Amino acid sequence: MGKKLKAQEIAYEYIKEMIDSNSWETGVKLIEQDISETLGISRTPIREAIQRLVDEEYLQKEVNKGVTINKKIISKKEFVERSQLVEILLSNYIFQLQIKGRNLDINACKKILEEITFTNQVKKRAQQVTHFLELFFIEMDNHLIKSLIIKQFDQMSYAKFPHDSLHFYYDEFVRSFRKVLEHVNTQKYDFARKEVRIFVNRLNLELIDQQV
Repeated sequence: MGKKLKAQEIAYEYIKEMIDSNSWETGVKLIEQDISETLGISRTPIREAIQRLVDEEYLQKEVNKGVTINKKIISKKEFVERSQLVEILLSNYIFQLQIKGRNLDINACKKILEEITFTNQVKKRAQQVTHFLELFFIEMDNHLIKSLIIKQFDQMSYAKFPHDSLHFYYDEFVRSFRKVLEHVNTQKYDFARKEVRIFVNRLNLELIDQQV
């Protein structure tokens, strides 16, 4: 039993390192036999290690494709850098709404947030977040910046939050943007920008707490 667990751990660490180091790119199919020959261990502990990584969403099982590398899980440093950029760009956008007196379709935005709340599938929630952001940033004149912000939000969802739950990010997103919408709707723009800072800081603190 001990040898089996040790072999599984070796396989787990090997596969995880290959993913983290970008030696294996997203979408690459894993071949158990190749890993077995490389490590010199049987396929059973490799299969168990793969299942662990599927549960942790490093890998994904797809019909007719087998097991493939999941989307990249970004490091804490990468997350902090992206979240800081999001805070700056989002706060600036809210300021632009304030000085130009532009209005958002608050009800339509709230409706999408409700849809995110009642969706259990991570991929579906990701699509809904993108839809929400496209609507939220509809008054942004610079389409390049708009695309950049949406991309940053998507990349931030790759972080591994407490309990390995991708839903944590989306739950926090909904909670924070509900408040942002309320403040924008009542023209309390300073409070809206403050909520953006709270959102970013809470996510960063959760990542730090997880790694302590």
